[in-house]
Amino acid sequence: MISTGRTMPVIGVGTWQLTQDTAGTLEHALRLGYRLIDTSGDYGTQPGVGEALRRSEIDRGEVFVVTKVEEDEDAYEATRRNLRELGLEYADLMLVHRPPPEGVGVELWEGLIAARDEGLTRGIGVSNYSIEQIHALVDATGELPAVNQIEWSPFGWSREMLDYCRERGITIQAYCVFRPVGKSDLPDEIPTQAPSGTFATAASMEMYESPEPWTLELQCSQNSTASGVKAMRQRLVAQKVGALH
Repeated sequence: MISTGRTMPVIGVGTWQLTQDTAGTLEHALRLGYRLIDTSGDYGTQPGVGEALRRSEIDRGEVFVVTKVEEDEDAYEATRRNLRELGLEYADLMLVHRPPPEGVGVELWEGLIAARDEGLTRGIGVSNYSIEQIHALVDATGELPAVNQIEWSPFGWSREMLDYCRERGITIQAYCVFRPVGKSDLPDEIPTQAPSGTFATAASMEMYESPEPWTLELQCSQNSTASGVKAMRQRLVAQKVGALH
């Protein structure tokens, strides 16, 4: 459960680069049981997300939709445009996609606050923000983000960020969980033992077959692209350390 009081699934499907048969792919993901879909105004996938939801005939309240506004947009108007593209009355979570080149995006944040207060989104948050940037944003507006969506994996994560967010009730939502931070390829070797005092990116589940498996126990949520899940499954099977379901 995030600070808004709503339950956010701990594992979801990301749609970055999913521009071919977006609706069909997501319709299949929904049939498999995924109930969180992550998109953005700059992904080009919002129409497909909306189409998949309509085809699935799943009750709207059962699917958690996350989308984003860009750092150079009017956040309130971008929220309305995103909803038109999605064909939805509201988003479950609207994020500032990244901090602007200058400042921390106070006007962006105020636009999202207004959109939330009008019922256009149930919750608001940020993405790719540092501790210092979140702190400055809260100092300027008095409003904590419900979520900080950041790159976060066994190969790159921050205890300082984790502690900061936990203390303030901010949920970390992870992306690129199957690769080292800043790398485009999966690692050749999958770690089979967690470092001391560690870690996690998603639900409480064991991903690896080892005496001390990675136990994903921290209160974080995880988005995986369809291609990323497929690639990781293949790698895990090849290494005989289990498969991702």
